[in-house]
Amino acid sequence: MVHGGAGNGFVSGIGARPLTPDIYFGMAGRAPTDITRVPNGQQQMHLYDQKLEGQITTDVEEEEELAEGTVMANNSFDTETLSYLASTGVIAGPGSGGNFFNLARGKVLFSPKKNIIVKTHEANVFIAANSHVWIVETGADVAICDLSDTHAGAVKVISKNRQLDLHPGLEVVLTRDTHADLDKVNPVPEIAYRNVRSEKYEDGIKAFIAEFSIISALNNVNFLHRIATSDIHGHQKIASVVMKNAAILSLITNSKGSYKLSKTAVVAK
Repeated sequence: MVHGGAGNGFVSGIGARPLTPDIYFGMAGRAPTDITRVPNGQQQMHLYDQKLEGQITTDVEEEEELAEGTVMANNSFDTETLSYLASTGVIAGPGSGGNFFNLARGKVLFSPKKNIIVKTHEANVFIAANSHVWIVETGADVAICDLSDTHAGAVKVISKNRQLDLHPGLEVVLTRDTHADLDKVNPVPEIAYRNVRSEKYEDGIKAFIAEFSIISALNNVNFLHRIATSDIHGHQKIASVVMKNAAILSLITNSKGSYKLSKTAVVAK
C-alpha cells in the first residue's frame, strides 16, 4: 500500500532536486566494474555512523510474501518512524535509531533529506541526501537499486572489504547461495536488467551487478508504479526526478544493448 499525504510526516516535503544532464554525461565513466577493495569496509562509513556491528535476526519465515513497499523520507529512525515501518510490513533489526536503520526484511524506497545508513543481512548501504534507492531484503537475499542520486559515491554498498559505488540505473543483488544464478535469487525479477556479472565476496556472499531499466522499475513494480502515477505531491517529486534520470540514461546508454526480465518476473497490473 502506498502511504503518503499531507500531515503524515513520512512523505511530504521530500527534498529531491532535479539532476542536470552534465552530471550524467560525467556518470558514463562510473562503470559497473568499479568495485573497490578497502582494508575495512566499515571504516569507510565511520564518518556517518558508528553502529555497524552485530547480526540481524528475524523470526519471519523467508517464504512469507513481502508487503508491497513503503516510502521512507525521514532521516531519523525514531520510535514513531519504526512503528510506521512496522505497520507497512517492514521489519527492523536491532540497533535501529538515529540515521541508522537495520532492515531485517521488507521493501523500502529510501528518499532521505540527509545521509543515512541501511544495514541488510548481506551489506551496509550508505545513502546520501536526496538519493532515491529501492531496497528489497527477503531475509535471504537483497537487491539494491539506485533510482536517483546527486553525485558520484552517493550510494555505497559495503560488504566486509568490498565497496561498490552505485549510480542511477545500476543495481546489485547479494546472496549467500553462491551456486545460484541471478534468476534464481533475484528479489526484483520484475525489473529488467542487462550486462550482468558476478563477484564472490568474503563470508560466502555472491554479488550480481547489473544495469537495470528505471522505466521497467516504474512500470513493473506495483509499489513504484503507484508512486509514479500518484497525485500526492511528495510522490510526484520523487517520480519527476527518477523519470528525468531514466530519460537521460536512455540517451547516453542506448548502445549498450537490450534489457531482459528474469524468468520468474511477474509485472504490475
